[in-house]
Amino acid sequence: MTRSWEPGQCKWRDGKEAALCVNASLVEVPSGLDAGTQVLRLDGNRLQVLTADTFSRRGLLHLQRLSLAACRLGHIDQRAFAGLANLVQLDLSRNLLLLVPSDSLKRLVGLRELRLGNNLITRLAADAFSGLAELERLELNGCQLATVHADAFVGLGRLQWLRLDNNRLTTLPADSLTPLASVRELHLHGNTWSCDCRVRPLKRWLERTRPSHAEEPRCAEPLRLRDAPFGTVRLGQFSCPPVIRQGARRHQAWAGDNVTLSCSEKTSMLTIQAVRAAAAGRYICEARNSAGRVTRPVTVSVTEREGVTHLTLKLDRGLLLGALVVGLLLSLAVLAEERSAVGGYCTLPRRGPPSAARRSPPFSDRSESTCSPPRP
Repeated sequence: MTRSWEPGQCKWRDGKEAALCVNASLVEVPSGLDAGTQVLRLDGNRLQVLTADTFSRRGLLHLQRLSLAACRLGHIDQRAFAGLANLVQLDLSRNLLLLVPSDSLKRLVGLRELRLGNNLITRLAADAFSGLAELERLELNGCQLATVHADAFVGLGRLQWLRLDNNRLTTLPADSLTPLASVRELHLHGNTWSCDCRVRPLKRWLERTRPSHAEEPRCAEPLRLRDAPFGTVRLGQFSCPPVIRQGARRHQAWAGDNVTLSCSEKTSMLTIQAVRAAAAGRYICEARNSAGRVTRPVTVSVTEREGVTHLTLKLDRGLLLGALVVGLLLSLAVLAEERSAVGGYCTLPRRGPPSAARRSPPFSDRSESTCSPPRP
């Protein structure tokens, strides 16, 4: 059951085209208002919620301007504005909304002005204003906005006036403002902007479009740019501290090899050709830009090939001589045993005089063995 308005609660203006029910202690939208009402102001009442078909059930289908500011609204049904095809201006400012009521607003296809300032909205989701292709003016000032999705403003190609001032914004996604091709006035002051590489796309967009503003936004961070107006900061100064990509911090190389030290995944590389022991030591990788400087040590160790090779050859000769002696003894033992048992024998064909074999390098002399069947 809905309550009819009482004398003194609403006032008429311009005949009965405008109903002013401001601070009237209403807890719901009153019934009994003239069906021809085009302007309805309900500011300062304690409505708290808007239920489905709130206005169409009361015959208010000709509304063009609707103001619901400071009504402690925390919930708006997705069908609350059903039937308001003529609505061009909607004021939902100074309420308790936590999110943009996107599902409720998308029915207002002819809406041109939307005021959502001074709510408790902390983020703008993707397609937050879907269906509002005719929107020209949008106010989101004085909320607690900290996060804006890259696709939050998709579909707002006709928007001319945008307020994002006095929020908690530190940065904006690179592509978030791209859909706003018609914006002429943009308010960004009163935010804690981090003027680093993340805000560079915003700075570039502002330089290209040059929208007007009442007050220029200022940098809150980093310290070197604190309180500097955007207009006084060059694009190159919007930079992040350099980063050295994690890589090998120790390099072990053989003398004569090429060693490449990499400080990043892009172009910062140092190649040492035919490295020698004198090049071994501690190298410093340094990266710097207008935002700062960072370093990382890299250690190079070099092992000489010549010393290790001589040692290996000496050891191998000794081992080879011992193996040949043991092999010869074993062969003689096996030969003696086999001749006494079956009369067969194996021979190692000579490949030249013994002196020639001794002169051959131990790694290049490959002996081949052949076995003959036992004699009858």
